[in-house]
Amino acid sequence: MKILNSNLSFKRLLTPLENIEARAYSTDAKKVLGLSNLAIVTHSVSFPSVKEEDIGIGLPTLNQGAKAYVEFLYDNAIDTLSVEPMGIIKGEFYSPYDGSLLSKKPIVDLKLLTTDEWANILEVEEFNQIVENKDYQVVAPTTPECREYKTVQFSDDMVLYDYVLASQEKALKKAYSRFLKKIEEKNDTALKINQEFQEYKKTNDYYLRGDAIYSILAEKYDSSSFKDWQNLLHQTLFDFEDNRYSNSEKQAEIAHLEKIYANEIDFYKFCQFVVDKQQKDFVQYASKLAQIRYEKDLGVLEKALLSGEISEEKHKYLKAKIEEYKINAQGVNIIGDKQVGYSDMDIFSNPSIFTKDEFMGAPPNLLRGSAGQDWDFKFISYEKLFNKDGSLSSGGEFLKKTMKKAFRDNPGGLRIDHIIGLIDPWTYQKTANGKINSAKFSLFLLTQLKDLKEFGITSSKISGLNDVIGAIQGTNEVEFEILKNKGGIDFQGA
Repeated sequence: MKILNSNLSFKRLLTPLENIEARAYSTDAKKVLGLSNLAIVTHSVSFPSVKEEDIGIGLPTLNQGAKAYVEFLYDNAIDTLSVEPMGIIKGEFYSPYDGSLLSKKPIVDLKLLTTDEWANILEVEEFNQIVENKDYQVVAPTTPECREYKTVQFSDDMVLYDYVLASQEKALKKAYSRFLKKIEEKNDTALKINQEFQEYKKTNDYYLRGDAIYSILAEKYDSSSFKDWQNLLHQTLFDFEDNRYSNSEKQAEIAHLEKIYANEIDFYKFCQFVVDKQQKDFVQYASKLAQIRYEKDLGVLEKALLSGEISEEKHKYLKAKIEEYKINAQGVNIIGDKQVGYSDMDIFSNPSIFTKDEFMGAPPNLLRGSAGQDWDFKFISYEKLFNKDGSLSSGGEFLKKTMKKAFRDNPGGLRIDHIIGLIDPWTYQKTANGKINSAKFSLFLLTQLKDLKEFGITSSKISGLNDVIGAIQGTNEVEFEILKNKGGIDFQGA
């Protein structure tokens, strides 16, 4: 077993040479263990930040903290970093698993906007004030339900979204205004960025248009649920199957909103553009660490050989490893995350393809005695997935677009929570008092996978599935009641 120098202490960082050794030895250890990949899960909001760049939240961008973190993973032979869904989150919960699927949280690396690369559209002093003022008292709800408020002091080990989102919006508005001014002044960098921005808007118009209007109206009515908006026309703006307003009235109102809120809509799209560009740059950087580090690591080895710190044999071994990493284009692949459900923002501009009074959750586990989870996600109606001739219908086309974008944004891979919900969702309706009624559970298991046989997939090919099927199918009404009473099935929700 190979180990690093015996004088290694947790009181210091590894030296550049020790980092190279650590990756080489860890890579060999993975081979011995039969591991082709080693992954770690870290939500990006928990990424480290250096003190002078700490805006109160971790960021998956090319800031010093995030770059140092993925290099640390690389040095320890961790090939994959799994992050959280990046969608716009609801202010009540701030849960990444309740956010939008297409638009992303408008939280960007403001420090980068102060650089020449971004035409210095944010002043350095404006950025420094955000970093330095984090210790002021902020107001946050004690619980989402009661909406009572208390004063909370900022600390380094927590994210206060109220402060982060407010400071981001204020800074981005300044940056956007300065961006437009620099375009008027024919600033070369600003003009180049604007070309990318215009192309981005064209490519992503299929969701940016509706999401921008939703964002503006949600602020206007102070509610993220469009069903609560006072104006029925605005509730049904993109629902062309709802006859309470004519389609011409809806089109006219959309055009009216796009006119009176033209600047706000473009600002929304600009924020999305900045987030998208910065995150893609980070993903590309992380995936190419072997190439980025190649010359630097070779230099470290040559210096160590000349100084006698390592032998020629070790130099040869470590150099071969560095060459291997470069040839195999090794780095840290970023795996994205995507919840199986859709947010109000996603549904608002495509309401006709989604269920009206049926919801999706997670099924109960009869063998482990866990209850079903009522996530209350709406999902694409079965009849909207395919046309009679087998071609994709409106819902199928929308699902295809969302998945293609998800994989474009996450070339390293994508986790779907939970993927069975795309194939055969556990669905239910709700009673007037909000309780689960008419739950359809474990349909995937009960069907014996008949629809998948043409692909060579049968229940016998999935380990343990036959036992599960037998347990469910062998449950009579009496046993069902026993399971229900023991908490194995709970139609009232988790």
